[in-house]
Formats: sequence, C-alpha cells, structure tokens
Amino acid sequence: MNNLMKKHIDKINSETPYKNNGLLIYTYNNNINEKEYHYPKGVNIGDYIQTLAARQFLPNIDEFIDRDQLGIYKGNEINMIVNGWYYIWKKNKVFSKDIRPLFVAFHINNPKQISKETLDYLKKNEPIGCRDYQTMDFLLRHNICAYFSGCLTLTLGETYRTENNERNNNVYFVGYKIQDEKHSIVDKKIMEILKNIPNSNILYKTHHYTMNTDYKGCLYEAQSLLKEYSKAKLVITNKIHCALPCLALGTPVILIIPEFDKKRFKGIYNLLNHIGFDENNNFIYNINKDERGNIINKTDYLKYAKFLKEICMAFTKIKKINHDQFDKVDFKYHQHESRKYKIPFKIIKKIKEGSKRIIIILGFIKITYNKHPC
Repeated sequence: MNNLMKKHIDKINSETPYKNNGLLIYTYNNNINEKEYHYPKGVNIGDYIQTLAARQFLPNIDEFIDRDQLGIYKGNEINMIVNGWYYIWKKNKVFSKDIRPLFVAFHINNPKQISKETLDYLKKNEPIGCRDYQTMDFLLRHNICAYFSGCLTLTLGETYRTENNERNNNVYFVGYKIQDEKHSIVDKKIMEILKNIPNSNILYKTHHYTMNTDYKGCLYEAQSLLKEYSKAKLVITNKIHCALPCLALGTPVILIIPEFDKKRFKGIYNLLNHIGFDENNNFIYNINKDERGNIINKTDYLKYAKFLKEICMAFTKIKKINHDQFDKVDFKYHQHESRKYKIPFKIIKKIKEGSKRIIIILGFIKITYNKHPC
C-alpha cells in the first residue's frame, strides 16, 4: 500500500458517513439521446458487474441513481462508491451536494472534454483512486492527487467465489471470437492452449444487450454471469469486467488485449494472463502456468483487492461484507446482436487435432462491435 492509499484511508476513517446509501445503475440518461451525451448502442452488463462489487460494501440500499445523472440527484443525503466508467457531461460534471462520494476504481473516458469545474470538484475530493494509469496520469497532470487502485471487481471473490470441487469443464469465450481465415498469431496461441485442455465444453457469451433500463433485471443477469464464471475451467475474453472478476473468483482467465484504446488497459493487463499487442504494437504472450502446465492466475491483484476492501468498508463503517444478492426478476431482454456467428468447421478440426476429446457446443453467438470500454 503506497502513501496515497494510506492517506485516502486515513481521510475516510476521519469522516462520518450518512445514514443512507446509494448504488449506481445505468439507464443511459433514461434512454434519451441528448446533445453532448455519449449515447451507447446497448447495455453493457460489465457496468452492472461493477455495481455488484460496490453493493458488497453497503449495509443497505436506499437509492438507485443513474451514473450519468449524479449531478441532478435531489433526495436524501447518501454515501456512494463511485467506481467504474464515466463519460463526464452536463448532468454529472459535478455531483449533487447530497452525495458523499468515494472515488476508487474510477475511470474518465473523455479527459479532453473535462472542464475546470469538474477538475475543481475532483480536487476537493482527492485523493482519487483510479482504475487505470491513463486516468491517473490525467489527474496528476492537473495537480490532483491520484493513484492506481485497480478495479473494484477484484473484490467480487468475497461473495461469488466457489470451491474448486464445484468447477465444471466449461471454457468460455466472452466478447471474443476466433477468426475463420488468416488466423492471427493471437488465435494460433489460443488454439494451442485449447488443444491442451481435453474434455472441455466451449461456450460463448457477450456482455452486450439491447438497450434496457430495467436495472433490477440487469443486476440479476450480471449476478448470474458471475456464478457461471465462478465454476468455469477457463475464460478467454477481451472484456475488462469479465477478466478482472475472474481473477477474484479464482477462475483461470486470459485477457485478449483489444485492438482499440490500448492505453486504457495500461496497469490492468499486467495483473492478468494476457495475449495481444501493446500500445506500441509489440506482441505480448504472458501466460502463467503451474508445474503441471495448467493455466493459473497471477496473484499481484491481491494487494489491490485487500486495499479496496479496506477502504470501502471504512467508507460505510461496516464490520463485515454484505453477501446479499438480488432476487430473480422477470427480465425481458436479449443479447445485443450485430451479426450471427458460429465457430468455423475448419477451426473445430484444428482444435481437435492433438486432443483426446474436445466437445464444441455449436449454435449461434450474438456478437457486438460496440466499443464500450467495459
């Protein structure tokens, strides 16, 4: 724990929390596309996975508040852990005076558009725990105390981790697909890995869904995904909020570094097994294995998970983690679809070569190329 982390905990310990607590949701400005607003094409369940991480540290939930409208909230005075991805605009450039914020695992997506008003507000609430080095460097350049805290999803093992004897043989591809032709060096490495995992069921997931402001349904869906990942044999993904939760869950995971916005991953991918190209377009293959050749996760994340747990518990003055989960709801949704895809037969054949038995569960995967950063 560095000095700024200690300073932040000391500051939080000196404060008296409000009686009420708020939890972030994502209505995407109530599904209204206003000028200056970054309007997404669909719901990213990764947002709600981050909300589940914050929920562990709240003794109760009194308000659900839209991340994109934190500046116009009027109601009870509330404590809020304001982790996650932020597009700063007129309705959240300065949070409501009724919100007592804890800035940890915080990411700014549009730093070039940040006003002095927002910088002054962040300065008032320093130090700021940042999810990535890009956000940290931006704040430091503007004389705001900031440090790399990692992501709050690194604490999800507190609630959703399962015993190893409950693991199945499922290998999940989340948000990433193997190409049909001209296999990249990344795909070739993945296929080599799959050949060494016999008797595996290969399944596909996406974190993108059609636009839906039913936040309770989204929370339940996020919760269900975490439970699936917690029992998986391996997860291969290009989604931060699939990869980092898997670290916390103890599920072996490989991050495929996306081709876009690489700077945002600086500091994050070093915590993970990863394959891809860095911001200088250099190929990286960094996979941790045990003495038997099984893929295992790195443990560097544990120091960040420990810190995040400590500061969040201090923020709301709780003595133990809240393991309450969201009840099942009648959630009307379907996964965001840009085109249908099934794993090519030629790849199935190549994967099977050299393996005793690999079961490929075919069917259509619904994939989106919406470049939401989670």
